[in-house]
Amino acid sequence: MRKLATIIMAGALAVTAMGITANADEIKVWVADNVVDFTNGQIEAFKEANPDYADYDYVVEPVGEGDAAGNMITDVEAGADIFGFAQDQIARLVSAGALIDVEPENAEKVKAENDPGAVAAATVGETLYAYPLTSDNGYFLYYDKSVVKDPSSLEAIVADCEAAGKNFYMEINSGWYQTAFFFATGADLTYDTATLPHAMPIMLPIRDLLL
Repeated sequence: MRKLATIIMAGALAVTAMGITANADEIKVWVADNVVDFTNGQIEAFKEANPDYADYDYVVEPVGEGDAAGNMITDVEAGADIFGFAQDQIARLVSAGALIDVEPENAEKVKAENDPGAVAAATVGETLYAYPLTSDNGYFLYYDKSVVKDPSSLEAIVADCEAAGKNFYMEINSGWYQTAFFFATGADLTYDTATLPHAMPIMLPIRDLLL
């Protein structure tokens, strides 16, 4: 079976199924383990709305975005037909032959309905290979309203937690989250390109990190 990958899952089955070859009798879908039941429900709704695809055998397996690309590259033929992945894995997947390009009419729809950054994240060269889900990397704060009365600052959150005898957790040993401390105080990170003698070009962060 030709492999069709997508960054988007919920609500996208009606679009992505169009790329599956006609002689396929099984469609394997990889999603995060906490949305397996939801995905199965979406598949049932899709089958009801698209009787031509109702006879396929849909198999939903708990493989999240963090593991999907590595698993696909290891064995493309045994991998999923529909799966989500982080955009920094798209070049590897294309090189491994794990993706097929989005059909032109669907590609035009994707470009019309998404911002340029999201489209670029799903594109290699001039070819669109996936359906974008989002173009941001946001931070989310989950808190108990009965404990945290003032979530407007980290100091206020910690104070509320201490007063209630509760704990506050944040992952600080990860580069994805450490930058929040700098950007929250107005830091500006810039990059300049430099070529060293007898060396490959590298990217050097050289200024404007406010500590």
